[in-house]
Amino acid sequence: MKTTGIGAVLALLCCAPAMAQQADTWRDPGSGIEFVRIGKGCFQMGTDAPNKFVRGEKPLPPMPNEAPRHEVCVDGFWMGKLEVTRAQWQKVMQGSAANVELPQRPATHVTREDALRFIERLNAQGGGKRFRLPTEAEWEYACRAGASEEPLPQTLEDARKVLAPIAWYDTTTHGSADTRDVATLAPNAWGLHDMLGNVLEWVQDTYLENGYAQHARHNPKVTQGGERYVLRGGSFKSEWWNTRCGARLFGVPGDPSWVTGLRVVREADRK
Repeated sequence: MKTTGIGAVLALLCCAPAMAQQADTWRDPGSGIEFVRIGKGCFQMGTDAPNKFVRGEKPLPPMPNEAPRHEVCVDGFWMGKLEVTRAQWQKVMQGSAANVELPQRPATHVTREDALRFIERLNAQGGGKRFRLPTEAEWEYACRAGASEEPLPQTLEDARKVLAPIAWYDTTTHGSADTRDVATLAPNAWGLHDMLGNVLEWVQDTYLENGYAQHARHNPKVTQGGERYVLRGGSFKSEWWNTRCGARLFGVPGDPSWVTGLRVVREADRK
């Protein structure tokens, strides 16, 4: 059986197209958060591929919450180049976070309510720019960075070779009880670091297992439900099969998980 070379798998799992885009960046002067401009576009969200990466000898059906595979189009936006760091959290929240050590590590123990309060303060200090959490579709679009497919590693060794250059996850952190400094591994093709691994990232959408069946084609966002919210990207404690652009997890309001942080979107300027 023909197999995909590791180089090609890395390029696609890391979501890199053949040609990386030239990053157009902007830094918020108050918080120091840097953003990368993400142009509008369409992509295939989700997967219908057999689930070959979970434990077991035989491929399983696709993950139910990642189906059906469907076309989604998003407008342009500015994505945080990095996960929000502890130093940035302190600057915006004015000392309200308990964990102030290792300032270039991602902010952790961030509840959904914490994330929304952070963004509220960021907007109050933002000089007219508007900030928010990404939608789930925007997050996956930015993570894939132009790749049409996300190949699934066939073995643990394949996953290790694919993920080690780009993601802090359970294998590369060797069972550590903490994150790593942001931007210490390679970015994806659009210049975004740690889209996979390090901390799980809140997005706007309510988590529904069948949420994709309810998506609009243009700028979809699931808002009904409300008891659980989507988390994306995997963390430093995640297994390799959850450290993918397409993997969907969830958190509940009020839960300050030690593996949960955030990445912020700046809305495009209105013309």
